[in-house]
Amino acid sequence: MKQSRRRIFLAAGVGAVLLSSVVRADSITLRDGKVIDGIIKQIDGGYDVTLPDGKHRFVASDEVKSIKISNDGKVTEGNARERLTSLQRSIDNDRDLARIIERYEQFISMNANTEAAKLAQADLEEWRARKAKGMMKVGHRWLTAAERDASLMEAANAVAKVNALIEAEQVENASAMLRQLLEAEPDNVSFLYLTGVLQLRREQFFEAKRSFDAVAERIEDHAPTIVNLSVLAAQFKRWPQAVTLLDQAL
Repeated sequence: MKQSRRRIFLAAGVGAVLLSSVVRADSITLRDGKVIDGIIKQIDGGYDVTLPDGKHRFVASDEVKSIKISNDGKVTEGNARERLTSLQRSIDNDRDLARIIERYEQFISMNANTEAAKLAQADLEEWRARKAKGMMKVGHRWLTAAERDASLMEAANAVAKVNALIEAEQVENASAMLRQLLEAEPDNVSFLYLTGVLQLRREQFFEAKRSFDAVAERIEDHAPTIVNLSVLAAQFKRWPQAVTLLDQAL
């Protein structure tokens, strides 16, 4: 009798565990119309979905059309704050305002009724305002078209001054000016290129290669940069690479 009762209790316990494991059912609707059911967790770059069979599937943010979260999906304030921090960090290098806004909307939907969602809403309003103004990312700053044009004009004038200093053999002054310019705009390719030129003239070959590599990452097929990288490859006695680069530049 005791054994049969124990079996009943065990069966009831197992049933409760199984029931609790399948109660929650989130879903993601993809842009192509396909729906994925499971338990959704937001991670860097997208979402980790635990499928009904226990397997995991990664879904990138740009694949998602909409997300539906079940009412019993419990979101703690701590988890929501961590996700918000992760979201803020992951968009640092994103230049697509529409995608950034969509990701914030998805975050708020998934973390409703939390303080993190309120903070995200404030961020979202700022991103929407930037989109309404037609802002774009220039270097590490978001600028309007007028601000971008003014920034480009300032950069062009600065480059002209640095070039004049280089032609006048005032290398130290040119280097000092470039350091100040790069502090303000660390991603400016013109400043990075001229820094590489000065480093090459000073025979700071490793430093010059880093500068020219940074330019090459930002601008494809920039002939002067490729020529300088070819010169550096020859300096390091990497002859096949030097020839390949020179041929690419030509």
